[in-house]
Order: sequence, then C-alpha cells, then structure tokens
Amino acid sequence: MFHGKGLFIDKDKNRYKKYVSVLFFKVGDWEPLPKISSVALTKVDGSQSMHSARTMGNSVSFKVELFCVYLCSAHNMKLLVCKTKNKQDALTLSTNAANYLGVGLNNYLKE
Repeated sequence: MFHGKGLFIDKDKNRYKKYVSVLFFKVGDWEPLPKISSVALTKVDGSQSMHSARTMGNSVSFKVELFCVYLCSAHNMKLLVCKTKNKQDALTLSTNAANYLGVGLNNYLKE
C-alpha cells in the first residue's frame, strides 16, 4: 500500500494523532486527547462509483454499507477512528479500542 489514513492513540501521554501515510512516512500532528466516555460503532450508507476505462464519461454508482468506529467524549465530540466496508473488522476494532481505553462500547448496529 502506498497511501492510507489512520489514528494513533497515546493513552500514557493523553494525546492522539490523525495521520496520512505516504509510502512508509506517517505525517500528522499530536493533539490532546479529550476525556473519552465511550466507543461507538455505527453503520452509514455510502456510494461507490466505477468508471469505464474505454469510454470516458461512462460510470455507475451503487450503494454500499460503511461501518464507522468513533471515540465519543462527554461533550458531544466524536472522533472518527475508522470507516470500513468490513463489519467484522469494525467490530473487532471498536471492541479493542473500548478495552484499551477502559470505556464502554455503544454498538448501534441493528442485528
């Protein structure tokens, strides 16, 4: 992978960093981590477009489900940790984040 996005959480120093990764360099600034009250897992509807290589201008869009993991503070602040199409990855990440931070998990997915 040549590029990507992510989030580092440093619980010991009470800070976080959103980063953009290009090749092997992760660029971003550390910011103070607010008091996290919970981790939330939600589902949103998104869209994905596909373009034809041979006929410029032809494209098709279709609906996709995206699973989002947020860190939530008591002051109604939400910090997006991850947005993925893979439900199991989002569930694993949200559970691990809640355990790491010692807070509860709010799973808003309808089963």
